[in-house]
Amino acid sequence: MSPRFTARAELLSALGLEAEERLRDGVPFASAVPAGPTGATAVPGVWVAGNVADPTAQVIVAAAMGLAAAAHITGDLGEEDTDRAVQAHRHATEVHDRAWWEERYRTAPGLWSGQPNDVLVTEVADLPPGRALDAGAGEGGDALWLAERGWQVTALDLAQVAIERGARAAAERGLADRVEWRQADLTEEPPEAGAYDLVTSSFLHPPADVREKVIAGLAAAVAPGGTLLVVNHDPSELAGGLPRHARPEYFASAEELVGLLDPAEWEVQVAERRPRSARGHEGEVHHVADAVLRARRVTGASGRP
Repeated sequence: MSPRFTARAELLSALGLEAEERLRDGVPFASAVPAGPTGATAVPGVWVAGNVADPTAQVIVAAAMGLAAAAHITGDLGEEDTDRAVQAHRHATEVHDRAWWEERYRTAPGLWSGQPNDVLVTEVADLPPGRALDAGAGEGGDALWLAERGWQVTALDLAQVAIERGARAAAERGLADRVEWRQADLTEEPPEAGAYDLVTSSFLHPPADVREKVIAGLAAAVAPGGTLLVVNHDPSELAGGLPRHARPEYFASAEELVGLLDPAEWEVQVAERRPRSARGHEGEVHHVADAVLRARRVTGASGRP
């Protein structure tokens, strides 16, 4: 009776690869893990060589299989590194201007959840409704939440596509008369000075070279006694690698944001790094942190930018 050769493939089973029977003259004589000529298996990033792939291979053949697999692994890793470098360069050189945002919204049925930002819900709960400005409103999750609670809202965004989606959502929820939707570039068109009881910005992220100008414009739009609420991704997130489409110059701590306000005109109520859990595009949950600034404009301040 001929011996039967069994592949020792327990480790590979845990990766989703199972050894299959090999036949000789219709009779099973061995088992082996299926692989292509290079040793590549059906599981990306997994190669096999030697008798686990070919039970008839002698030592010299098994060694040659291992050499071929190693060469292709090296090539695969090099290709992966190259792809990452190309993507990183592409993201670093992208211009996130109006055209970029219009295209990003246009090519997706919806970028955001439609739910209000948790920080906004927490920080605005104790404020009486009045006039509010939502800067960087996106598809309107924050603006609609404010409108449902009695605020008269002006929602600004760089992308017209986003503004149109927000306006449709407002009409569907019976809030069309409570939200004014406007396309605006806040680096060029600061909002009306002293006009709002609340100015809120959730993840607007003006780059470092225009951050002071944009924050100054938002701050100037707050009426005396009103509230400024700014929420950014905190720079501590950079330690885990850049989120998609992000750049280091977009990140600012709460302390940096406070430094952009005139202390004679502002009472800082909250300035902190606030951890939270977030759900990614693939449904995975990861831990991030927000930079949160809440400040009240001192009564009698000038309202000038």
